[in-house]
Amino acid sequence: RGMASAGPTNPKQWVNENIRALGPLPLPELEAQVSKLAMKMQLQADSIDAKLQQSGKTLLGQVHRFGGEMDTICKQCMSLHTHIRTLDDHLDAIDQCTLPSTQSLKHLNSVRSNVKECRDILDRTQQWARMRQQIDDAIASGSISKIAESLVTLRESVEVLRNIDENDSRIAFVKETEVKLQNLVMPRLLHAFRTPDIEQSKSLMVICAQANQVAQAEQHFIDCRQGSLFEKWNAFQKGGLTEGQGNEPFNQWLPMFLKTLEQHVTQENELAAKIFGDERAKEISGRLLATFLVDIQASFRSRLQVAVGTSSYTLTKLLPLFTIATQFASDVLNSNICSSKHGDEVVTALLKPFEVFQVGYAALERSVIIDQLQLLSIGRPGISNSECVQVLHDSARRLFMVADDVVRRFLVFTGGVHFHALSHVINDLFEEYCKQFAHGLETLTAQTPKQQQQQPHTTVTNKPTAPASDSEDDDDFGLVAVEAHDEPNFDILKIGLRLHPVAVTIGEKLQQFEVTTIKRLSQMTSDLSQSSRRVPLNIFVKANCPHLVDALSELCKKHSLNPNLVLFEHANRVVTQLVTQITDFTVDAVLSQIRIFLAQMKVEDMLRASSGNGISMFSLTPMPFVTRIGQYLLLLPEQIEPESGVDTRVWLTIVCDRVLTVYHNALTTVVASHSKAVKPQLDADIGYLKNIVFAMGLDVKSAIAKLDEFVAICE
Repeated sequence: RGMASAGPTNPKQWVNENIRALGPLPLPELEAQVSKLAMKMQLQADSIDAKLQQSGKTLLGQVHRFGGEMDTICKQCMSLHTHIRTLDDHLDAIDQCTLPSTQSLKHLNSVRSNVKECRDILDRTQQWARMRQQIDDAIASGSISKIAESLVTLRESVEVLRNIDENDSRIAFVKETEVKLQNLVMPRLLHAFRTPDIEQSKSLMVICAQANQVAQAEQHFIDCRQGSLFEKWNAFQKGGLTEGQGNEPFNQWLPMFLKTLEQHVTQENELAAKIFGDERAKEISGRLLATFLVDIQASFRSRLQVAVGTSSYTLTKLLPLFTIATQFASDVLNSNICSSKHGDEVVTALLKPFEVFQVGYAALERSVIIDQLQLLSIGRPGISNSECVQVLHDSARRLFMVADDVVRRFLVFTGGVHFHALSHVINDLFEEYCKQFAHGLETLTAQTPKQQQQQPHTTVTNKPTAPASDSEDDDDFGLVAVEAHDEPNFDILKIGLRLHPVAVTIGEKLQQFEVTTIKRLSQMTSDLSQSSRRVPLNIFVKANCPHLVDALSELCKKHSLNPNLVLFEHANRVVTQLVTQITDFTVDAVLSQIRIFLAQMKVEDMLRASSGNGISMFSLTPMPFVTRIGQYLLLLPEQIEPESGVDTRVWLTIVCDRVLTVYHNALTTVVASHSKAVKPQLDADIGYLKNIVFAMGLDVKSAIAKLDEFVAICE
């Protein structure tokens, strides 16, 4: 058991495992057990050695026998090789012996063929004169079946006699006979087609096949079977191009006519199958339908132009008609009434009248979006500010509903290939919307009491005033008393803060909308590249404007390589301008009040305050108008923070930066010529404003740097 598990290559492990299995034993017993194990190992080794010796002897015997067999095989192969070479030599000798005989046989066969050809030529030559006489007799008797049979024989004779003199005259006679046969057959065939007489048509088609006039017969079938369709179409045309004169409107008449057309072509397909066979029937009915649609294209286009008119509802009226036409084309493609090739021709012929509208799609769509933007009621007079703000909020959401409708109509009507027109339309949509939004801002400003109208009771002047008295009552240092104003009006500021996120959201949604539109165009490109998808609009655009299909594919490829590629660049630009305009609108609401305070700035007051006139405390106190500016700035956080979606710190930074800039500009205008004299007061005023800004935790380093630079110049 141990040798089986441990193996003969690890006797030490095998001995140790067997001793451990015995457990603790006295030394004498342990030695006895070790002796037994040694004996077992020796016996096992002897047994293995005997087996190895026996296996070696057997193997050596087999190797010796295998070597003998290999020698025998080699000898047999050598003998076979010798026999093959001998056989090959015999075959070469036979070829040499039979070569002259083979050449003789080839020559005899050539002579036999020439003799047969000469005999055929002689027979056909003799037959030609006889056949001409038979054909003349058949023509005189009007037997078209005999003419057809003889015509087949004449063609065969012409082929045989092609290298014989006067073959051109024989060819001319055959063609002349074909014309005569056609003149005899076609009137009967047309009558059989119109009746229709199926048996007569089939028998005449056999004659046409003998006369090589199957194609002409099929065309005659198409021409004569279109008559009822033209009658119905022309009857509608004769009703006048102005609707409402007892005729159905075109959008009601067209589906009925197309339904009738489909039924008629189905019946013609069944008739053609009985006369020409199933395979030819699909070809013929497809040609019949395509030919009819090509013939009525001009009048169909005229009817479309009358039906849709030239109003802003042109596209709205046109799309249902286009949908009707594409549905009919799809039904034709999915039916068995025409072949694949002529199915494409039917689609192209049916949708061709719409092409002029597709090319002018941008103008049609602009009329629609102008009407839809008017429905948004942006800047409508006679509404309150709160209503106007709500209208502007709602208009942003509805704007993208309008844009989605534009893209949907664009893809349905043009197949996506006129993407430049889509770009122009979307750009125009957002430009017009931003104009109306800006007009709404003007309406809000006009309806809000302007802070600029709160005229102060002082005017800006650089002329010094009379010296002030020493009385304590006149410690205003020459300032004319200013009456207290009403509380500052923050309505416009709050309106701007509410509308600014709306404009920002429009910009973000526009970027998302552009990405989505590119994806939809890419899907259209993928559909156009799949020939297995039999979609009427795809078939039409690939057949009529392959260059636009290539351009669309190139656009989508560029966008896949560069996702930042902008399709609606102008729209993004005008939305960015709108955001800037609302920002200025909001900041100007603050600056209008600041300008009222700055209107109270008088250089003579600042001169007296700087000189002190014996009252030193005024040199450390900011001017009253500066105090009002600071107090106004401190009121801004509680006006901005309640507005949702507004970053208070960002807005405070923008506003305070602009306020300090306006203050700096006022200083350069009012006190520039007295800057050195008023420097003490400037230090107090600017220091006060800087403390206000720093207390609010705002970063307006550039504006403060300008003020510090102005003070430095004053020195």
